Amino acid sequence: MKKTKINLLSDRQDYARLERYFLFLRIGVLLYAFVLFGIIAIFAYFLFQQNNQVQSLLEKKKTYLTTLNVQKEDEAKLIYISKKVNAYQTFLKDDARFLPYFTLLNNTLKTSSQAGTLSGFVIDKNRDVEFKLSFARLEDMLASFKFVESDQFLQNFEELSLVKFLSQSTTSQKNYEISFEGKFMELNEKNEKN
Repeated sequence: MKKTKINLLSDRQDYARLERYFLFLRIGVLLYAFVLFGIIAIFAYFLFQQNNQVQSLLEKKKTYLTTLNVQKEDEAKLIYISKKVNAYQTFLKDDARFLPYFTLLNNTLKTSSQAGTLSGFVIDKNRDVEFKLSFARLEDMLASFKFVESDQFLQNFEELSLVKFLSQSTTSQKNYEISFEGKFMELNEKNEKN
């Protein structure tokens, strides 16, 4: 017998079975899609958290680097200040305390009646001194020797000696200069204030 027509109703059991397989397949694909979507969502969440953490760490790094640069500048300033303080302390150790001795010599020279002027003054920390007196006239210079040899002048020195005498003449005038070397007496606090 030859079948000329197809009976669609006769294979109904096979169709129901295939329909059930396709239903399971759809449910499986949907479950797989939901699981895959869930996994992707979880990975996206962790990736988002990681990016936020990385951004936070980069901001902290930037802040720390900025702070470090500021601190390096501050450190450089502190090193500079430290060097200046050390230089100042070294200076104080080597300081000759110039002003009290200069004032003492200048005031002592002012009490003399001669017209000599102090033209040079060098002192070291051991109170060793070199100074020059200049005079416009020879008579003033010769008269100043009396004052320089007086007790009023010599009481300020442990030792004092004449080192050099210099006579300079220009076309209009003559200048006389005498140089002394010596050592000042040590000044105490009472003498420095007077």
